[in-house]
Amino acid sequence: MYTTNSGPRIVFAALVAGPTFVLATVLASWIIGGADTIDVASAGTALIILPILAIATMFGAILALIPCAVGAWAMGRLGRDNIGVRLPAMWGLAGAGLAGFPAFSFRGDGPVSLALAVTGAICALACRHRMQWENDATLSDRPGPAICAA
Repeated sequence: MYTTNSGPRIVFAALVAGPTFVLATVLASWIIGGADTIDVASAGTALIILPILAIATMFGAILALIPCAVGAWAMGRLGRDNIGVRLPAMWGLAGAGLAGFPAFSFRGDGPVSLALAVTGAICALACRHRMQWENDATLSDRPGPAICAA
């Protein structure tokens, strides 16, 4: 089983989910829609985006708390028996897949679908940060695969 307390990481990932989704949506719409969609240099844009990020933090945390907790628990349990699942890349892929797959299935390839996949990956990596399992120290002591010549 994983030994570190994952509660603070889950709360952090849930708090980061809202602003990450808003910023990823802005960037995805800029990438997909072209360069003329958002004027980021104006001061009015910054005054509009800051309250949106504050509201997104509150609502995003409420929406993301349960998926982050369930995902961290499930990946932690899977990582107990499978060393490959402990890799941060696996956590990022799992988060992107679980958050992005429903969006890509129903909405298609728009900026919101891409933003959900990015948000899922970042939240999964935030949950994975500094997580340790009980047998992490003994992994380097394991012998390599046995080669049998017949």
